[in-house]
Amino acid sequence: MNMKNYTDSYSMAFKICKKKKVKKIMLIGGTDVGKSHLIKDLARYLNKNYSTAIVDLDVGQSHIGPPTTVSWAPLKKSFSSWNDLKPKQFFFTGVVSPAKNLLRFISGAGLITETAASSCEKVLIDTTGLIGGNIGRILKQSLIDTIKPDIIIAIQNENELEHILRPYTKIKSMKVYYLKPAPGVRLKSLETRAKYRTILFKKYFHNNFLMELPLHRYPMVFLGRYEDLTEIVLKNRIVSLRDKRNRDRVLGIIESVNEKTITIRVKKHLPFYISYVTIGQERLSFEDQNF
Repeated sequence: MNMKNYTDSYSMAFKICKKKKVKKIMLIGGTDVGKSHLIKDLARYLNKNYSTAIVDLDVGQSHIGPPTTVSWAPLKKSFSSWNDLKPKQFFFTGVVSPAKNLLRFISGAGLITETAASSCEKVLIDTTGLIGGNIGRILKQSLIDTIKPDIIIAIQNENELEHILRPYTKIKSMKVYYLKPAPGVRLKSLETRAKYRTILFKKYFHNNFLMELPLHRYPMVFLGRYEDLTEIVLKNRIVSLRDKRNRDRVLGIIESVNEKTITIRVKKHLPFYISYVTIGQERLSFEDQNF
């Protein structure tokens, strides 16, 4: 560990991030170390003097966009909680864990971050808690190489991030600062995380309705293995509808498929032309989740 850049002081981290030349700030840490709490506090602090955005890369425990997406939102001056944020844009990864589709996840993270950085003076990037093993290392190092943050704030208990961050401690264009987890951070079980994800999906699909799309008119893009367009393959798959500008606009859930049409549950109001349907790897059953 580079002890020169190690600090127990959260106030010191805030002052570092406030420097004018610092634009992209990435937080890295394992599960339940307080990344999202620190992001929120940093956002309120920076937003007093700079236009600030938050990029949410946690596809399983989202705070901004729905699960399966990476998203960003600009802060209003009255920002106080996650509920104040409305996604400006999201990118559909089709999974609730980046390990299931690393390439798609990294591509979306880079695109969303650059879009946010082109609109705001400060960009705070919240990442997932996946840090262990080769997958965690490859994921985080790929994110760093793609996004090129000015500052990395690493929250760790011991040395669990060293296998990821050691190569970047000598890079002049970015600085790595270490923090201990804040006291009082609660550990969440896998069951609690799954329940939270269900709540997010219920909120997103509230007041949904059914729409039919003719198969001959709307191309289907698979984010996983290409498969036949049959009901047994597609039923309950989470999908995204894209517009003419190739942007994800709204998520849906496949209800049924026949030879001519595909029926999808979507949010109300689709004021855009659908160019194609992106089919994710995750399934969500309205019956099982009691929507």
